This record gives sequence, C-alpha cells and structure tokens, in this order.
Amino acid sequence: MVETAVFAAALTRNVNRPDLLLFAALFHDIGKGTQEDHSDRGEKLIEPLARRIGFDENDIATLKLLVKHHLLLSATATRRDLDDPATIASVTSVIPDLQTLELLHALSIADGQATGRAAWSDWKESLLSELVSRVTSALTDNTIARQPEFTNEQRVLADSGELQVKIEARDPDFAIEIIAPDKTGLLSIVAGVLNLARFDVRSARTQTIGKSAIMKWIVTPNQFAPSVDEGAIKAAIAEALADASDLTERIKRRVADYANIPSIPVPLPIVETFMDSATNATIIEVRSHDRPALLFGIGDVITKSQVDIRSAIVTTLGAEAIDTLYVTEIGGGALSPERAQELANRLSIALA
Repeated sequence: MVETAVFAAALTRNVNRPDLLLFAALFHDIGKGTQEDHSDRGEKLIEPLARRIGFDENDIATLKLLVKHHLLLSATATRRDLDDPATIASVTSVIPDLQTLELLHALSIADGQATGRAAWSDWKESLLSELVSRVTSALTDNTIARQPEFTNEQRVLADSGELQVKIEARDPDFAIEIIAPDKTGLLSIVAGVLNLARFDVRSARTQTIGKSAIMKWIVTPNQFAPSVDEGAIKAAIAEALADASDLTERIKRRVADYANIPSIPVPLPIVETFMDSATNATIIEVRSHDRPALLFGIGDVITKSQVDIRSAIVTTLGAEAIDTLYVTEIGGGALSPERAQELANRLSIALA
C-alpha cells in the first residue's frame, strides 16, 4: 500500500483531488487478511478512518467507492471485450462522474506499477487508457458506443474469401490481423499455429462479416521464437485450415514434452460463467496455471461442444493465466444457463 502511494504521488497533477487519490492509495488494500473479499471489507474499514481524518460525507462516499472498486478498471480492461457496449455499461453503472473516473484511473495505474512488472506493462496500461477513454465518452454523452464498423479495405478483403495475414511490429509486441473464411474452431486453429511459431498470445478478438472472420491478435515472441515471418504464418494457417490433424498432433507432442518437465503442484483450474455481462454472448472465464497451447486446448473443447468463440482476451500474470472467452451458439446468440454450465464442466475436466 505504501508503494502504491509512492507511485500515486507522481500522478497527483492528473487529478482534481490529489488528497483523495493519496488517501485511497495508502489504504486501498486495507481489507486484506481474512477470508472476506478484501475490497468489500476495505470499503467498510475505510469509512471510520476517513471520517476521523476529517473528510466530509461526499468525500467519504468517493473513498469507499475507490477502495471497493480499485480493481474494476484493470480487471475490465484486461479481461473483457472493450468493443462490447455491455462492457462500458458495466463500468458506467458503478462510476458516477468524471472526477471519480480520473481518480480510479490514477489509482489503477499506481496499483499496477506497485505490483511489479509481472502484473503491469505498457500493453496493459494502453488497454486501461482505451477503456477510460470509452467510459469518458459514455459519461460525457450519456451514450454507449456501438460495436465498431469494419473499414472499406477490411470489407473488400473479407468479400474476397481469401486468407489474408498482416503483421505489424509494436515493440515489444506484434499486432496480427488475419482475415479468413469463417469456420467453427478457427480461433483454436490460429492459436495453435501461433503457439508453434513460439508466440505468446496476449489477446485475440474476432468478428464475422459475411462468410469471413476478421481476427486481431496481440502476441509477444518468446525467447525461442525465430524471426517473425508473415509468409510462413500465412502458409501454416492455410495448411491447418485445410487439414488440422498435423497441427493437433504437433501441439500434443509439445504439450507432452512439457509435461515431462518436473513442476511444483498447482491449484486446479477454475471455470466461471457470466450470463448477463455481454451483448448476445456468454462469457466463460478460465483461471489456470499457464501451460503450452492453453488457448488451443480451451478452444478445442469449445469447438467440440458445438459452440462458437466470438472473441478471447488473454491475461498472463506470472505463471497464472486468465482466459476470457465470449461464446455463442453456432447460429448466434448467448448460451442457455444449462449449456453454459455444461461447457464449463467440460473445460474443468479437460484442464484438470
């Protein structure tokens, strides 16, 4: 908490109430230490402290909100689809005004920086800024942005029905845009190809236009990755789209090789479903120890369950992975509660 306050001190020029920022930073994790959710407990503990210091009732209400929701922006930015209007609505339902938003933004940055490089990066900060920008627009205009439109170039490429791969360097990451004929299991196939190319996936999003899918991936080459070759990636995806059996076998061998390496015991994966947090989709969140081809394996289970993946947001914190998947029925639409629970059970068994 002290370290967070130190980082928050550098952000006091960015907010209208630096006193609230520093006080919240110093006590944001005060609720830790029991089985109760530390954010809920912290909200209760901060009130008498703030009153004793001399803050008025309005300021106390703001401090309680900052402590209770200090993880809201960072968790939403890294684990939810920012293009989904429901994501922005979930934040505006909690944050009442722009002053509170700027305080929570600064607190989120300071908290991330204090946690360390394993949990904070320029990429995560850019996602946080993007979320705050969209929430600011929503609070200012009292509207929620619609789903993004495709560019004319993307529409032309999608109408062609041909596989297209474009890689853009964004040091230290790479942005990969893939336009491909849409098919069930496409995201899993591409995830497998990128894994074999020694890319660590940071995020993956896909949208359908006509009979094609437009996919946007953010990846980081690991230390064993060869040079980034756009042509090689395109050829590998094309081969896997024609016949994924070789890809599947190579992934299985890689997973088996890593399984032979001694490791410490880790907790079992947790799979959760969120039925009302997305537009025309169901959210499946998988929290697991990171492993080779994790996203490929998750996607394979979902595909075999006759469910489509609309988008995926991948977050890695040290050795832990949090994969958030927006899934729909093959013909479109959210899953029923029964279908969602069935899928969650299958994932839990497959990842155990």
